[in-house]
Amino acid sequence: MGRHRVPADSTTPEPSGAQRARRRTVGIATALVLTVGAGTFAAMRNGLLSFGGTCGDGTVRLRVAASPDVASPDVAPALSQAAREARSAAVKSDGQCLDVTVTERTASEVSASLGSGSSDGSDFEVWVPDSSAWVDLADAGGSSTPVATIGSVASSPIVVGTVAAQAKQLGWPPKTYTWAALTSAAASSKDLRLGAADPSRSATGLLALAMLNASIARQGSGDTDTRTAGLAKVLAQHSALGDAQIVATLPGDASKDELDNPKRNQALIMSEQAAYQHNTTPGDAPKLDLFFPKDGTADLDYPYTLVDPDDVGTERERAATRASPSTPSPAGSGSSPTQNARSR
Repeated sequence: MGRHRVPADSTTPEPSGAQRARRRTVGIATALVLTVGAGTFAAMRNGLLSFGGTCGDGTVRLRVAASPDVASPDVAPALSQAAREARSAAVKSDGQCLDVTVTERTASEVSASLGSGSSDGSDFEVWVPDSSAWVDLADAGGSSTPVATIGSVASSPIVVGTVAAQAKQLGWPPKTYTWAALTSAAASSKDLRLGAADPSRSATGLLALAMLNASIARQGSGDTDTRTAGLAKVLAQHSALGDAQIVATLPGDASKDELDNPKRNQALIMSEQAAYQHNTTPGDAPKLDLFFPKDGTADLDYPYTLVDPDDVGTERERAATRASPSTPSPAGSGSSPTQNARSR
């Protein structure tokens, strides 16, 4: 139940409206677009939960584990704020006040724990990682704890961010690249250090490998897995443990010494949200230009996932389901998060 796939063809150039509806993404603007209504969970906006008055029939407690790891204010803080406001408004489910507690949990660790069966998820009823890829991995093993995804709370595409000098060196934007061509360019140039986060810990790193593999497969020449492994080594030379750490490998300022420092990356595979956060944070660090490889990209989709729903009890399951996100049409892009970013 609630099983997902992250197929190679998920990196299509521009998903259709039907595909976006099926994937239940909400869309991106200049930051994560959370489906909250009046500062609370979206279901409250739809009238599924009554609110106001006292908690005469008691309280139903719902525990949420959410991803903190996208090198920027992520979904856990936003959901925590929504939970506080829901508590203040005495939002109810079946006449009981809804008390939601949000805990930051690294998605890769939760996925491994649920996938091995070493955790039954007894310390939380809802899990919101940054990507469905972690749900896939948790759900892949025969001993895994059952999970069921019922929506998505946000979406942010994977992009390539470069400092201006490297964008110019690449000939972008007039010249475009596939994922395979971009990584090959980095492999053949000592002046282009392209970094990505560790795929065992980061959804952006994991999806980057999937997109690279799909890009090589579409070329239809040679051993796809061997070529992918070879180019993955190029990324590994300039990798970091997680998304926050990989963003920290960018130059600290725009001086020639910093830009030429072999320990500094000049381009990163990252989420658009992380790039926006970097570009809007005051400081001396050079801002990033963004581009989307021409063979498409994948999204961080922040799935709202019930953990072991058959064993959480009727009250909690109903509360968790009712507090799940709605699925409005994708939000408009608003102002671009970076200069020259492609319109989506």
